Amino acid sequence: QRQVSELLKERSSYSTELEKVKENFRALKADMRANQTEAASSGSVAALEQSLSYTQDSLRVRDEQMAQMQADFNKKLSESKPVADMKSILKKKNEQIKELRDKLMRYEPADDGVELEDED
Repeated sequence: QRQVSELLKERSSYSTELEKVKENFRALKADMRANQTEAASSGSVAALEQSLSYTQDSLRVRDEQMAQMQADFNKKLSESKPVADMKSILKKKNEQIKELRDKLMRYEPADDGVELEDED
């Protein structure tokens, strides 16, 4: 009986120890899950940050290309034949207006104190 009693005590202590080990295992397992979730989250955050950085760099490059294309377009436009012809015509017309004003002032000077304004 004594042996049986000792065996029961041993069994009881082993049972208690086994419960403690199981509880520790569950806690460890929960910690591991939390750490994996954090690692996955931080990994996905790092991937998102890297993707964002790449996208911002690409956008910056595209903006520079667009600005260069716009400048080239404006340069080509201002140097185009129709625009050059228009500038030439405008210059001639302005010269004609000046000549006509001068002639008008020679033949009909303003007597009422009102002078014509130069529209250049």
